[in-house]
Amino acid sequence: MTVVKTEETGTRTHSYKATLKNEGSWRGIVLFKDQGPLSERLEPGDQVTATLWRRHIVGLSKDGVQQNTTDVPRDELQMKAALGTLAALLAAQMLVFGAVRLVRPRSAEPFTWDPYGARILVTIFGACFGVGFLALMVGVPWWFVPPAVPVVCAAVMLYPMRRRPAVLWPEDRHKAA
Repeated sequence: MTVVKTEETGTRTHSYKATLKNEGSWRGIVLFKDQGPLSERLEPGDQVTATLWRRHIVGLSKDGVQQNTTDVPRDELQMKAALGTLAALLAAQMLVFGAVRLVRPRSAEPFTWDPYGARILVTIFGACFGVGFLALMVGVPWWFVPPAVPVVCAAVMLYPMRRRPAVLWPEDRHKAA
């Protein structure tokens, strides 16, 4: 492809535009988010190699120097790994709670909603989305998320839950004394 013109746009946030044309009649504009190694070197008449993805230009290269555009696909699999881990942990919780209900239908006491069920459910959701979002923002690879979520869940579940003191109504105070 041949560079027709380049220009810098924006006052506060700079972006760079390169207008390209093909040997045929195709003509298009490629946007760069920031000034990179290639956008500052491009001049009208330069021959560049374009990288296409789904019929969009996502990268340009010239003389071994390559720069991605704003349309380049990102491999942001951290939240997908967090959602998969969430599904696996919810399935495991339902399996354990359901198996205990089948084996001991009348006395499934610790495996009920009140002492542990709600706390485990909230912990699983919080840990999955917290670890997934943090990994996405920091840029940690996706394979860090599945082992980190159970560690966070275990740490939260091992932390002792604070019990609220019992509230005594005025008519019950004389019975307690």
